[in-house]
Amino acid sequence: MVQLHSVTSLMVKEQPIDCGSIDANLEVSPVGLSDEEVVENSTSPRLLGEILLHDESVDKITLEKVLARQNGSGIRLGELLVKNKLISEGELCHAICKQLDIPFVDLSKIRIDTSLDRIINYNYALRRNIIPIAKTETTLTLAMLDPTDQLVVDELEFFTKLKINKVTLLGSDLKGALQRLYGKSEFDQDIYDDTTLEIESCEQEQLHPEREFDEEDAKRIDKVVQRVLTMGMQKNSSDIHFESLEKGMEIRFRIDGILQQLDLGSMQRVVDSYACEVISRIKILGSLDIAERRLPQDGSFRSVVRREGYDSKVDFRVSVIPSCHGENIVIRILDKHKAPKTIGDLDFSQPLHDKMKELLKNNSGIILVTGPTGSGKSTTLYTSLLETYEPGKKILTAEDPIEYVYDEFMQCEVKEKIGLSFAKYIRSFLRHDPEIILIGEIRDQETAEMAVRASQTGHLVLSSLHTTDAVSSVNRLKGLGVSPDMIAGSLLGVLSQRLVRKNCTNCKEAYQPGENHEIMGCLPESSTCYRGVGCEQCDYTGYLGRMPLAELWVPSSEDLSLILSGKNHDQLVRSSSKNTFSMVDEALCKLKEGSTTIEELLRVVPHAMFKQYFDRKTIDNKNISKITA
Repeated sequence: MVQLHSVTSLMVKEQPIDCGSIDANLEVSPVGLSDEEVVENSTSPRLLGEILLHDESVDKITLEKVLARQNGSGIRLGELLVKNKLISEGELCHAICKQLDIPFVDLSKIRIDTSLDRIINYNYALRRNIIPIAKTETTLTLAMLDPTDQLVVDELEFFTKLKINKVTLLGSDLKGALQRLYGKSEFDQDIYDDTTLEIESCEQEQLHPEREFDEEDAKRIDKVVQRVLTMGMQKNSSDIHFESLEKGMEIRFRIDGILQQLDLGSMQRVVDSYACEVISRIKILGSLDIAERRLPQDGSFRSVVRREGYDSKVDFRVSVIPSCHGENIVIRILDKHKAPKTIGDLDFSQPLHDKMKELLKNNSGIILVTGPTGSGKSTTLYTSLLETYEPGKKILTAEDPIEYVYDEFMQCEVKEKIGLSFAKYIRSFLRHDPEIILIGEIRDQETAEMAVRASQTGHLVLSSLHTTDAVSSVNRLKGLGVSPDMIAGSLLGVLSQRLVRKNCTNCKEAYQPGENHEIMGCLPESSTCYRGVGCEQCDYTGYLGRMPLAELWVPSSEDLSLILSGKNHDQLVRSSSKNTFSMVDEALCKLKEGSTTIEELLRVVPHAMFKQYFDRKTIDNKNISKITA
């Protein structure tokens, strides 16, 4: 069992360390070290309080009062003394130097080698309040505001493979020194914040016995993988892509449906140098064969993530494929904590929301959710099950694979290699007397027929199909060999959906769109639209989060007659438009609300849907003109 701890990456945002954040009292070691550790680290094994008294920086009565205030507060002694202006920053700094037996440096009098900016990323240096000032073949001298921060020392020794020599300095000297070294007048704060996220543990197998790893290199790779996973969760990524290149590896994060390459800082050098080892480490986490590099492999693992003081489980699905430069890996992050719980959480328009809830009240029939890969079908299906769940109902699911694990229903995973298919599960499910059955996907004739038959025998069946729109699901079922009468006798409704990015609420602003947008023909004149201009919160993309755009077709008696009679698809499309909540209507509603942009709608909504909408609108206008005339 390998423990994955929350180790801050070189590009992870943290709270800056205050210049006086050293904890001490007369009886307890000032920085959380034992007396023995202080003796080991200092030739003058006195406590900070004793040193301050000896230097006459503070008197005994004042120190005792501050210690009384500090007791149980969790605030460090040095911080209290400086904050209350009882000692100066310089006095505290010199006292720490005496206690830890480390040098004090005046950076204004030191010439810093500018080549050191390649050793430590400047964002990391700014957040950690450190600066490299000298380097040899085996050592790196580091000036630190808090020389007791052993995490920084261990971290840098790990990544640089250099022995860290600590010195300390005044906080007032640090900013100017950073500017001189990195040539920056302002230092951008990093966007990754791991203060609320901690990976506690992860289930995995031991190293492959035939694979030899240097111990230090193995630790290095472990930490890099942990940090990349942490970054993915912090940025709400759905997937992390590890792509092997001719020289090194590229890591990209799918955020709000778009692949983005984030700045990995110093980790990028490690990833490029140890690309094969990174892939092997991920394969070990996913319980895959690291010796197999010719065939695709699929695996998974689970981690316990600490958020704001409580633990939750996050599942990771691993897919490996070989390529010309090595193996490529995609890790899908399945975080149930962030999944919607009710239909209302899906952010559908009110009419569609109400109709969907009404459909889910049926006790028999089949409801289909359609759309391309990555359109949120599984999330909608899970949410529908949670919406219908009651303690008195039994819900069974057959999935390939199981994405989110819930206690409210029994979930079964398809395993085609041993003959455990969707159809076989459905046959067995009927003997378990369920009220509701979820079929992850209908992809063959046997599954389609079994699902429809189950829906006709007193069960509510939910499933997904890959079609471009709702009405096309009829042709898809016919193509799978389901007879028209079985379709007409069981189909309750079809929800077709896509996912669009939402405007960032932090930087959203109103604007007047140009007339060249074809979608503007659907909006009133002088309509105001909204867009995100870009800010730190949204990675300067203008978008933050996603929402579904959907159309819901509930077949009317006329539609069912057309299905039974086998009429062509165009006739069914014209008939179904009368009782379909159009995706274009949903899109225009979201646009008027300011939830998304014109460009995003044109990117996601199929152009054929816009064309059908415009054609229908033109015909309706002509009919109105005739009636008026």
